[in-house]
Amino acid sequence: MTIGASVTIDASNPPAQSVISLTQPTGATITLTPQQATYYNGTTVKAQLTVQSGYQFNNWTGSLTGTTNPYTFTVSGDMNIGADVTEIQVSSTKRIVSTTAQFKDALSAMNPGDTIWVLNGEYPLGSVKISRGGSALKPILIKSANLHGAKITGSSAFTLSAISHLTIEGFDIDIEPMSTIFKMEGCSYVRISRNYLKMKTLTDTQTSKWITIGDVWTNEVCNSHHNRIDHNLFEGKYDSGAWIIIDGSHGTVPAISQNDRIDHNIFRKNTPRMANEKETVRIGVSDLCKLDAFTVVEYNLFEECDGDPEIVSVKSCKDTVRYNTFRRCAGTVCLRQGNNSVVEGNYFFGEGKTTVYDSNTIGCGGVRVYGLNHKIYNNYFEGLTGYKWDAACTITNGDVTNSSSSNSSHFIPENIVFAFNTLINNKSDIEIGFNNNNAYGLAPKNNTISNNIIINSENPIIQSYSTTSLAGVAFSNNIFYPTGTSSVGISNFTASQIKTADPKLVSTQCRAYNEACNYQTPFAIYKLSAASPAINAATGAFIPETDMEGQISAGIRDIGADEYNTGSVITRGPISEAHAGPTAPENFSYEVSVSTANPELITKEWAAFPNPFKESTRIILPDNIAGTISVKLYNAYGKLISAQVVNNAAAKQYIDINSQEKGLIFCVMETENSRNTIKLISE
Repeated sequence: MTIGASVTIDASNPPAQSVISLTQPTGATITLTPQQATYYNGTTVKAQLTVQSGYQFNNWTGSLTGTTNPYTFTVSGDMNIGADVTEIQVSSTKRIVSTTAQFKDALSAMNPGDTIWVLNGEYPLGSVKISRGGSALKPILIKSANLHGAKITGSSAFTLSAISHLTIEGFDIDIEPMSTIFKMEGCSYVRISRNYLKMKTLTDTQTSKWITIGDVWTNEVCNSHHNRIDHNLFEGKYDSGAWIIIDGSHGTVPAISQNDRIDHNIFRKNTPRMANEKETVRIGVSDLCKLDAFTVVEYNLFEECDGDPEIVSVKSCKDTVRYNTFRRCAGTVCLRQGNNSVVEGNYFFGEGKTTVYDSNTIGCGGVRVYGLNHKIYNNYFEGLTGYKWDAACTITNGDVTNSSSSNSSHFIPENIVFAFNTLINNKSDIEIGFNNNNAYGLAPKNNTISNNIIINSENPIIQSYSTTSLAGVAFSNNIFYPTGTSSVGISNFTASQIKTADPKLVSTQCRAYNEACNYQTPFAIYKLSAASPAINAATGAFIPETDMEGQISAGIRDIGADEYNTGSVITRGPISEAHAGPTAPENFSYEVSVSTANPELITKEWAAFPNPFKESTRIILPDNIAGTISVKLYNAYGKLISAQVVNNAAAKQYIDINSQEKGLIFCVMETENSRNTIKLISE
């Protein structure tokens, strides 16, 4: 028997075994090949040190000496391996660049703590590899001096290799067809923020994956984690391939990037529809689907994202898709592979849209689910036009059980909780057991649909394809209100499972149910009125602490996604351009005081709504600022456009401003104790 790289074992007289312990240094990771709990003496082992950007490797410590990396050695007894790794000590530099050559030179010369300030102009960079990054104490910032004033053009693409603590911010990226725009290999704490990303489409056969987060494909470890893609505008993807992919390494033991965040972006017009491989966001892939990624996709606006049946495709474990808004997107959020994920507090608006693919009419859907132990709750579904694969809640059959070692099949939905959701006027609300022309022969198992409100006037609320599949789903404490030609869709249910009653919802754009509110949501949604039978009526083992808007329960939790609580602030809601994309505030809060007849928006930071705006907008003030406020507007070149002094004696929470100037505007507001600047876009 041969063990490791070099030892032949006599089973009747095996050699002694030893333990290798690792002391991991700050700023680097030690890995061993092969990775084993114990090693027979005589085994050849390779120690590899991966150093984060901003740190330097000085020498091995413990049982190894010198600076050879990787270091190959033979096991002869117990060992401890460490490394002396220190932060690079250099002075921070700010580089202002105005030409392509200067930009490339600055990227090559970066050190921890540096800033590269890129002036307005076009920069055809070509393929750029960035392997110099920052550190936690000295991050690097690469920024367009004026939002979208620096335009990256031509056949430009970035490979970010083993770097950390680096931000690329504010560029207008409008490039020729490339396989990727940002390829991140073994990166951590890298942020791609406030960029406007576009790619030309020149052929029908081109394909691209705009941002990939993972590691070198064949690596034995994945050093990617805690990266962030935020406040960007992705517009117009007309070729195949996904916009954003969370991947990993695919060596002997595959590993996936962890704890990445995709937030506050606008994804607009991913079209036309293709059969596969055109997701807007994909988290994982088949050989990584059993691994925990902990990816969070939140506060994004998806519009016209039709390219793939799966708008957000989850192929890993313990991911979260929450607080996003989907408008006119033909497809679903699909928990395709993996277990223990959450879909919470999202808004799905079909707005009557359908499209045609392969001679079939397809519509806008909600959530489709496979695998184990997912929770889908506090979501709002309205006007969705999809069915079969694209119902608001799609629980199909599977073709393998969850104990299967297959990674590419469709695992049966098992232990799924679909609860506290509100579904209004959808073509198909709940579909159970579709078998894909007998290709999926295994029924769902032990799933729960509870505490939901569903209103439908045309079609059956539940579409069941077989009694066996229906038996794998238990109903509890739902309120269904079929009117017109609609029906519940199944028989032999009890009042404790499904109560057929008018939930008495009202359509409102107020953050709380209050017709006098000053701040309105981008879209009207149906919420509970004071007479609703859903109030204080929730039951069951799973009861979320807050509702779709972040309101806490006033007494017993209400049925559906909305909590009727007129004494609580609102912290979440539907997403518009005021809340996501390059010009949205960094820390926008939806908080609304509902303790008075005329609630006002309260923000934790100064903010502007709407933004972008035409001729006038409203500056929202934080926390009842009183006294004199100086308001000055400057254009992108620093020229003063207007100035006014406001005496806010009444401590109003907003100031209205007007401007005929077009383009980027900086609004500077000064009080006795503070100075604040907001970026505005005047259209």
